[in-house]
Formats: sequence, structure tokens, C-alpha cells
Amino acid sequence: VCVSQAVIDGLSKKSGWCVRQVERWFRKRRNQDRPGVLKKFRESSWRFVFYLLALIGGVVSLYDVSSDSSDPLLHKHKCFQASNLVRVERFEDVE
Repeated sequence: VCVSQAVIDGLSKKSGWCVRQVERWFRKRRNQDRPGVLKKFRESSWRFVFYLLALIGGVVSLYDVSSDSSDPLLHKHKCFQASNLVRVERFEDVE
């Protein structure tokens, strides 16, 4: 929230502080609500780990399918059916 110059001037007169000190107080108070570097790092780390594990799981599942002696077209058909089920369930949840 931006504080007008008139409010800052009024507060500086009431508190006995100079205008610069009042502006500094508002700036410090506003920065207290912002997330810190450590919190940002933790959130980014969890996101990285999640997507890395999803990638590894996808690669492993593709490797298992390619080493399997069954027909790869059959596997593609099963994946297509599963993706259609997920889409249908997602639309049913919305309605």
C-alpha cells in the first residue's frame, strides 16, 4: 500500500521524527511481509525435486515398456485410454 506524502508529513509531525525516518519505517514494515530468501529457496527446491522425480519416473516407465517384449502399439493404446479417463474425470469434477 502506497502512503501519500501528506500522511507521511502528518505522522512525522505527530511522532517528532523526520520525514526520512517515517519513510524508512514504512519501507521496513512493508518488507516484513515479503517472503525471505530461505522460504523462496525451500519452495523452489521442493518444486525441483517433484518435477525431477516425475521425469525419472516417466523415463523409467518408458524404459520398462521398451524392454518389454509386448507390442509397443498396445502400450500406446493403453496410455491413450488412461489419458481419456483422466480428462473425463477432470471435467466431471468441475461440473
